[in-house]
Amino acid sequence: MKPATGECRFTPFVGVMCVTLFEKLSLLIAAATLAVNIIFLITR
Repeated sequence: MKPATGECRFTPFVGVMCVTLFEKLSLLIAAATLAVNIIFLITR
């Protein structure tokens, strides 16, 4: 994360790309967690 934020400081465009990438990563983690919880409840 720190190297990414360091790169983001150089150019605004790269910063925007990093923000969108971070948002996509957050949504992906949230979706994965939700899916694991649903599977756990179903198999339980």
